[in-house]
Amino acid sequence: MYFVDLRRNTTLWSNLLIWTSILGTFLTFIGLCVGIAHFKCEIRRAASPYSGAFYWHRMAGLTFGLVTLTWVLSGLISMNPWGFLESGRGADEEALIEGQSIKWGEVRASVEKVRRRKDVENSVSLVTAPLDRQLYWRATQIDGKAIRLATLLQ
Repeated sequence: MYFVDLRRNTTLWSNLLIWTSILGTFLTFIGLCVGIAHFKCEIRRAASPYSGAFYWHRMAGLTFGLVTLTWVLSGLISMNPWGFLESGRGADEEALIEGQSIKWGEVRASVEKVRRRKDVENSVSLVTAPLDRQLYWRATQIDGKAIRLATLLQ
């Protein structure tokens, strides 16, 4: 299901994968149920209508049916259909990370504070990320050494 043209339309690709996985899971489950039901009837009768290669074909079918069921079901679950695996936990952490937007004047003031520091004079790169109304800075120097800094915006 990884055709390039199909993958370009991610919504269609995702829905197609989810529905074919549901169909595959259902059909594999039904096949296993029928195979196990027949097997139980044979155990009660103490005789199997299958012998030789047909018997082993059937046993292999039941074994690989279980493997196929777990494979298709895990593929379905990995697609997270309709938010199946999502939970409300972690919402506080998301709010902490996102926080309120930082004003440009605060960012400029933070840059000036970082610029005045002696340990970032020989830096070739300065990267920042906001977390809980604070900018965290990382300066990379010419020799590749990274220095982590934090400046309060308030």
